[in-house]
Amino acid sequence: GWLIDGAALVTQHALLGCSYAPYVRAMRRICAEESLHLRHGEDITLELCSGSDSQREMFQDAVNRWWRPIMHFFGPPSNPEKDVLLYWGIKTRSNEDLRQEFFSTYVPKLWALGIEVPDPDLRYDEDAKEWIWGDPGWDEFWEVVKGNGPMTQTRLAWRRAMWDQHAWLRDVFSGIPRAVA
Repeated sequence: GWLIDGAALVTQHALLGCSYAPYVRAMRRICAEESLHLRHGEDITLELCSGSDSQREMFQDAVNRWWRPIMHFFGPPSNPEKDVLLYWGIKTRSNEDLRQEFFSTYVPKLWALGIEVPDPDLRYDEDAKEWIWGDPGWDEFWEVVKGNGPMTQTRLAWRRAMWDQHAWLRDVFSGIPRAVA
């Protein structure tokens, strides 16, 4: 949806200036494609938020369910001076810089639509010129990174099933006849 694509584009646009030229070339095409997805998601969001109460509730429910994963998408706060990807120019901005841009772009739009952000600590600090936000559950994030997420086993089971079900296709294209048991 709109917010997921928005988060993706924030990070992808930052990669347009990275030090690895083949990645930059690919990111140009990816950003162009993702911009279309973003626009489509924005249209759906506006349709839902200007629709019936049940449509607005549906969108609010989606924001409630996806907010934490979106915060996880940017990664945990880190020390930019110790980030090897920043050092080598693969990343051009820190996780927190990207998250702050996302907040500045999307939170005011959500609020203007009457949508609540499911982070009671989220606010803009005028003095510091930054968004203050609550812990989105970094322990859960690290469990997902380690392969212990709530849907990891389900996703892996589907991948195994699809791999097994399509073995015949790999055999056809490899030109190697399958052994008959």
